[in-house]
Amino acid sequence: MEISEYAGHGSSSDAEYLALIALLEAAVQHGVQELQIAGDSQAVVQDMLMEEEFSAAALAQHRAQAVALMQKLGDVALHWVPRHRNAEADRLSQRAAAV
Repeated sequence: MEISEYAGHGSSSDAEYLALIALLEAAVQHGVQELQIAGDSQAVVQDMLMEEEFSAAALAQHRAQAVALMQKLGDVALHWVPRHRNAEADRLSQRAAAV
């Protein structure tokens, strides 16, 4: 499955969180019980992995939505992959930005 859509205006972290949320929504919709997520946004991955009280206030709404979706799934693992090692995700983000 490929998900790519225009995210509107905002920061790159907003766009990265919206991508994570779209992935999680699709996983919930398809009844996925186990999910390994490799994200190339170090800011979002770190924000998701830290305790809520230490996460970025500006991203709190996105984080809360992502956490709520993850709770609907079974086993979810999230880890960071450097962008240069994630060419396919970079291609999708460039295509979405061009819309």
